[in-house]
Amino acid sequence: MCFAQPLSLIFCIAVVSLSAQIDRIQIPQPVVITGKVLDHKRFPDRSTLSFIVDDLGTMEKLEYTTGIEEDGSFAVRFDRYHPQDIYLSYGRGFWLLVQPGDSIHLEFEAKRLRMKRLRSARIAGDQAAVNTLFLKYQQKYSRLLSNWKNTKWTRRYDAENYRAKWEQRIRLRRKKDENFIRKFQPPAMLQDWIRNNTQADYYRLLLFYPGLRKTLRDLPVDTNLVGDDYYDFLSSFPVYNWSSLENIPTSRHLTIGYVWRYFGLQAQQEAAANPRLDRDSILLEKISVQLGSDTILHQLALTSFLNYCLSNYDLSKYHRYARQWIGEELTFSFLVDPLQARARALEKQIDHPQLTTNTILEKFAEGRDDQLLAQILERNRGKTVYIDVWATWCGPCLVEMPQSKALHTELAEEDIAFVFLCIESPEQAWQPTLARLQLPGQHYLLTKEQSNSLRHAFGIVGIPFYILVDRDGNILEQGSHLRPGRKETREKLIRATSGK
Repeated sequence: MCFAQPLSLIFCIAVVSLSAQIDRIQIPQPVVITGKVLDHKRFPDRSTLSFIVDDLGTMEKLEYTTGIEEDGSFAVRFDRYHPQDIYLSYGRGFWLLVQPGDSIHLEFEAKRLRMKRLRSARIAGDQAAVNTLFLKYQQKYSRLLSNWKNTKWTRRYDAENYRAKWEQRIRLRRKKDENFIRKFQPPAMLQDWIRNNTQADYYRLLLFYPGLRKTLRDLPVDTNLVGDDYYDFLSSFPVYNWSSLENIPTSRHLTIGYVWRYFGLQAQQEAAANPRLDRDSILLEKISVQLGSDTILHQLALTSFLNYCLSNYDLSKYHRYARQWIGEELTFSFLVDPLQARARALEKQIDHPQLTTNTILEKFAEGRDDQLLAQILERNRGKTVYIDVWATWCGPCLVEMPQSKALHTELAEEDIAFVFLCIESPEQAWQPTLARLQLPGQHYLLTKEQSNSLRHAFGIVGIPFYILVDRDGNILEQGSHLRPGRKETREKLIRATSGK
C-alpha cells in the first residue's frame, strides 16, 4: 500500500460549507413521540417501550425508556441536534426518521411477525408522510442483508470470496432501492437515507468481517485473516454530507472503521517500522492533514479519538487533546456537548466506583506466574476454577463479560470460582470498568511484569483467554475457545465440578 498520496486525491470527500448548516444544528430541540400499542394487553410481560438513539458525540447508543399505560398509551421526549433515524424497541421493532422539534403520534399492533407489525403502524404529526413510506420500505427491502446469511458467509468464505458474494448482493439491493424510489417518489430525506444506508451496509459488512470470522471460527483475536491491502476498499469511502447524518448508525460505524481500521493500520505499520514514532501522533497527523479541517468527517474522526481515550479511562490524554481541539477544530455542539458530559460522568465514576456486593478485588504482590496461580488455587481449594484473562482496553473481552455474568448466575449453586485476571491495564481503568460491568467474582489486577509472565507461561497470544482448572488443581483446558457464552463451556464446567 502506498500511503504517501494525500487522501484528497484518493477519496472524493466533499468539503462542506460550515455556515447556515452549522447554525441549524448547534442548539438541541425536543422530539416528542406519543402513541399507543393497540394490543398491549396481549403482552402483559412488556411494561415498557424504548427508543434507541445513536449519539455521535459519545459514539454510544442512548436508550429512552417509557412506561406503557394500561390502555397501551405511551409518551417519550428527548433532545436531538439534527435529523436522524431512531429505533423503536418493543419485542421486535422498526425504524423511524425524526427531526429536531418533531411531534409524532404512532399507533401499532405488537404482532409477533414483523411484517404484520409494520403494516399495522399508523403515523400522524410531523414526518408522517416520510415515515409511512419508510415503514413500507422496511416491509419490502430491509431484510435483504440478513444476519443469518452474513454469519453463514463469514464462517464459510475467505475475504476475497466473502466480498464477491456481498458485491453481488448489494448490486441487487441498489436496483431494488431505485425501483422503490421511482415507484413511490419519497421525500428527499428518505431517498438520502435509503441510498446512504445501502452503501453503508456494504462497508459495515467488510469492516467487521475479520473480527466476526475470528469469533465464529474460535480463532485468537490477533490472528491476521486479511492482507495489508484489505482495507483499501475504504478508498471509495462515501461522501460525508449533511444528509449522511440522517443515518446515524451508518455515520458512527463508518467513522470508527475509517479512523481505526484505515488510518490506524497505517499508523501501526509506520510506528512498527520506526520505534521512535508514536502511533497516536501518526494517527492524528493523518486525520489533520488528509481530512482537512472543514469537513464533517474530520470532526467525527477527532470525536472518535477522544471517545477512544475515554473508553480506555485515559482522562489525561483526553484532556490534553480536548483543550487543544474543542472550540478550534472541534466546534459542533452535537459532538462537543455529549462528549464533555461523558467525560464528566467518567471522572465521577473513577472517583466513586460502585461495585457489586459479591465482587472481590485484589492486586497481586510481586511474584512469578506459578506463584500467582498457586495463590488462586489455594484460595479456591476443592473448587473448579474458571479463569478469564482480559484487559480494560480489549473490546472482544468486554463483549464476553455479560455472558460471564449470565454464566455465573446460572451456575451459582455449583462449586465454581470465577476468577478474572486483568492484564496490561491501568488501575484507574480497572475498577471503573468493573463498576460499569457489575461483574461478580474474584478480580485480580496484574502488573506489567506479571502480565508478561502469564502470557509466556500459558502461551497467550490473544485475549480473552480462558483456563479451566479442576477441583484437584489440574489444568484441564485452556484457550480462547472456552468463551462463557458457549454451550460447550458450560458443560465442561459442570463435568469438572462433578468430577466426571
